[in-house]
Amino acid sequence: MSNRAGQQYAVQTFDQQLYAVAQQVKWSMPDVFHSHVIRLGGFHGFSCFVATVGKLWASAGLSDLHVDSAIYASNTVDKMLVGKQFNRGVRGLTLAYEALMVLLFKAFFNWCRDENRMKTIQPNVWKVFLDCHSSFAVPSTPQSTEDIEEFFNVFEEHILPLFEEFRTHYCSISPTFAFGDMFLLAVEILLQNIRGEQDGLWLLHLKSVSAMLPSFFITNRTNYARWTPAYVLDMLKLPETIKSSFLSGEFAVTQKPGTFNGIWSDMAAEKNYH
Repeated sequence: MSNRAGQQYAVQTFDQQLYAVAQQVKWSMPDVFHSHVIRLGGFHGFSCFVATVGKLWASAGLSDLHVDSAIYASNTVDKMLVGKQFNRGVRGLTLAYEALMVLLFKAFFNWCRDENRMKTIQPNVWKVFLDCHSSFAVPSTPQSTEDIEEFFNVFEEHILPLFEEFRTHYCSISPTFAFGDMFLLAVEILLQNIRGEQDGLWLLHLKSVSAMLPSFFITNRTNYARWTPAYVLDMLKLPETIKSSFLSGEFAVTQKPGTFNGIWSDMAAEKNYH
């Protein structure tokens, strides 16, 4: 089929169970299937990672946070924290992340004040922050885009080193803080994975999938712990033509014109055929 279409390689995506079978067949007959590039379905891997977040933090207050704040009902929370209810799960975890990050930054600036670190922050940093904040109040313009880019640059240069020092310090003296910080890092991995697909950022996709691996092992997700390393290593030695296409964003499925609207190929298959 690929030859008739003028393509040297065939890229195929499988759910985890079929991926394992397909890879073993390919490995057993490399001469026959050398032109097949086999990918592990990202949507189901994402859902499995959400389930690992639920296993680690659901009973530690994450479920109560969603239910007691009246965001979701109890049964809904139970389903979304085992990897179901995709849209609600992403929204719920994002809301929890944003709420905790607000508290974290409040504690960070209090720490800066108590440790006399505020004087190390240049005065122009606050102006950049205010300009970026104002940009969100108006429709997107070239100026607002520049303000946001400048905000990220200034934040990375002046705030992020202090912020990492703050997190490292409190993680070393408070197991509770470290446990909550691990949750924030886990949700950041989820958000990076989503952005990798929606923006077609291949390297971010690989980075986020690799970052999921420790959680698969910790929570005894045996199948994904076994096959995700094989997938990542396989994707690091792609043929140059496929690698170039993936770096251009062609690994994600875009079903309509626009930006930030790519989805996982296995999700696209389910939307179209199920």
